Amino acid sequence: MQYDVIVVGAGNAALCAALMAHENGAKVLILESAPKSARGGNSFFSGGWMRFTHDGAEDLGSTFPELALTGKEDFDVLRYPDNEFFDDMASITEYRGDPELTSLVVKESRKAMEWLHAKGIRLVFTFSKQGLKHNKRYQVGGGSIAVSGGGAGLVEKLFENVEKTGIEISYQTRAIELLGIPGSCVTGVKVRNSKGEILDINAHSVVLASGGFGASAEKRTRYLGPGWDLAKLRGSEYNLGDGIDMALAFGAKSSGHWSGSHAVAWDASAPTSGDRNRGNEFSRNAYTMGIMVNKNAERFLDEGVDYSAITYGKIGTEIMRQPDSMAYQIFDSKVLDILDPNYNGRQVSKITAQSVEELAKKLDLDPIILAHTIANFNVSVDESKTFDPNCKDGKSTIGLIPKKSNWANRIDEAPYVAFPVTTGLTFTFGGVHVDEKAQIIDTQNRPIQGLFAAGELVGGIFYYSSPSGAGLTAGTVLGRTAGHQAALSVRNNYSQSK
Repeated sequence: MQYDVIVVGAGNAALCAALMAHENGAKVLILESAPKSARGGNSFFSGGWMRFTHDGAEDLGSTFPELALTGKEDFDVLRYPDNEFFDDMASITEYRGDPELTSLVVKESRKAMEWLHAKGIRLVFTFSKQGLKHNKRYQVGGGSIAVSGGGAGLVEKLFENVEKTGIEISYQTRAIELLGIPGSCVTGVKVRNSKGEILDINAHSVVLASGGFGASAEKRTRYLGPGWDLAKLRGSEYNLGDGIDMALAFGAKSSGHWSGSHAVAWDASAPTSGDRNRGNEFSRNAYTMGIMVNKNAERFLDEGVDYSAITYGKIGTEIMRQPDSMAYQIFDSKVLDILDPNYNGRQVSKITAQSVEELAKKLDLDPIILAHTIANFNVSVDESKTFDPNCKDGKSTIGLIPKKSNWANRIDEAPYVAFPVTTGLTFTFGGVHVDEKAQIIDTQNRPIQGLFAAGELVGGIFYYSSPSGAGLTAGTVLGRTAGHQAALSVRNNYSQSK
């Protein structure tokens, strides 16, 4: 069997790569280890947030008509220029992210969104990660726009496009080895198909886009650390790190934050891997509006250091460090009506009580310690500032460790409500090194001919955390880049052979 381009994986980045390669004249095969009923990778389970540059309301409305503000007089759309997107990426990764790859993601983000839009993907404003509302008006900036239908809507629309083109998809086909000369050039992929047969599939170029290693308990423990084998997955159980393993065995250079991941506060009752019927419903990102305590009934972080859209990706790591990897988000009646809709979803783990002592008993926490924790928090709140849930209000605690920098509202009005949470792993950060053409680089810093990568298995973009929407955007940008360059590599090979 001979193809121009083989794409390994079937999430957002992989589908973008396949479509782009096809648009550039390549005969493409997609290899998906999951069955058709479980296709879409981690992208399917995401909230669908996309972060991209734009010049404000008129600019957005002219390109994406569904975002036009006609009849939405309570909206102010803030510009989100290249430098602001880049600065957000730089600060959240503590300036460790690869500047060239980050620049590529930023500069190509708008073009990538226009490309998706041309394929029928529609956008919506979203505020479920803490809408910025100031003087009764929503302020929309980076990270406040999502794909209609979330991650599931995104990948299903991409699959529609793939199927219209006639691109071949082979389900339940696991790529196990790259063919060719390691460290030099790739000539195809060895696979195990649904019948258990081992086959060699030849191709001029290969794009690896099969995700990180988040679904491998062994790799999570090896790279992320003790206890991570017990973490719950937000997404696919098929992201076992196969693409990374194959690339490294073929001489690829590793890159990125191998001990880091995007991990969020996740409902403690959630299943061990993603639920396709409930998607992102288990996320608990309104911790900024209350406090979070561990099993010792003690606070362990600054819940209000920044908007949840910025900090949510590292909250899961903080929870993982607590006893039994558990925590409890606690709110009082003053803020219950501003928690995002997920807090009122189906089968939510929720405990309500009329007193702090009663709440502690229901949570099996020490009532004396919890009462002391909340009392100390309450007396430290700076009452000279006004609580405003929709902007950084500067309402902080004074003299308390750990501090709460914003949204420090006393917890003193019944009913008291707690949500048990654990760590929900979104994706891992360690992977392979690629250049600005998405071409995989070998351990001698040379490109491997015909081998490209996109999506979560690319290392070097994210460290410590990632801002909302940046992951899907990076996957789209690098997927498009990898697909285009893989097709171009095929054309170059053809022209050289003549």
